[in-house]
Amino acid sequence: MAGTVEKDIFYDLIGQKRIKEMLVEIEHGGNVGHAYIFNGPGGIGRKTVARKFASLLTCTSEHSAGKVCGRCEACMLAENSSNPDVVFVGLPKDKKTVSVDSIREMREDMLTAPLVSRSKVYVIEHGDKMTAEAQNALLKILEEPPLYVVIIIISANPLLLLDTVRSRAIRIDFSRNSEEEIKEAYRRMRGGDADSSEEALICSYADGIIGRVYEFGDWDEIKSLQKQILEAMCELCNGKYESRKKLISIMNKKGEESELVLFTLISFYRDIMHLVRFGKNARLQNKEYKDKLYDTGRDIGYYNAKACIKIIDDTWKDIMRNAAYSLAVENMAIKLQEVMTV
Repeated sequence: MAGTVEKDIFYDLIGQKRIKEMLVEIEHGGNVGHAYIFNGPGGIGRKTVARKFASLLTCTSEHSAGKVCGRCEACMLAENSSNPDVVFVGLPKDKKTVSVDSIREMREDMLTAPLVSRSKVYVIEHGDKMTAEAQNALLKILEEPPLYVVIIIISANPLLLLDTVRSRAIRIDFSRNSEEEIKEAYRRMRGGDADSSEEALICSYADGIIGRVYEFGDWDEIKSLQKQILEAMCELCNGKYESRKKLISIMNKKGEESELVLFTLISFYRDIMHLVRFGKNARLQNKEYKDKLYDTGRDIGYYNAKACIKIIDDTWKDIMRNAAYSLAVENMAIKLQEVMTV
């Protein structure tokens, strides 16, 4: 379009091709619904896509499909995420649920027309953590929303949403990213440089969830953490409380980054299984630690290593279900030590 600075809103978003095309078609065709559920695991890009879709919906100038004008006030404010007509409703500080008060505040805000945009977009970041009262309050909004309002509910488990809420929103399922998309994200993060061993480890850890690529941070720090985890894991074989305490300390220190610790533990035990089964010529994720893993494998054996993986996997699931973190970690360390000292 002549005389404009139009920008493709999804130009820098890796993957989710089907969803990008769908949202572009919805907006450009004028078929925007009043509510959507963006469903998928954390880190898959739901919030990023919601923010970009909101930019499409709020741009006030004529624009091509999938693009924003880049010049209207709504677009300029969106550049630094300060458009007052795009409201993110998150978990209140130190709370594990979205309360009815948060939804009531959102409903009150809806009474005010958009300030600079053509639509007013509300993104409920943890939709599946809304209380029943909050969902019932939301249901009243969904039944008769203002014409200028669009609500996006971000969810990892839509089954936790009331049937009546789900039936009044369009569900969009996000798919896991391909290995090539994960590699592209890794290379972008590294400025085009690619270390093959690091890339392989990241692809395995990401497991199709692109957000996990950006959790890795500094590679030297990751290698240091790996060594600490390996040392603590191998020392569990001596059966001493101090050894168990060392692993618990690492887990507690990492806190929100515990997924990386759990993944690393699983990758070590998987390598042990391969070494026990196929010897030192086995293909490993952590080949630089082959000798130490081989020695540990001789001590604990194939089936005990397999049992350890199940213990870690169960702990991971418990933590994801909001189990008491410190208790889950302590129980895991006790069970791992019991198996490794049989």
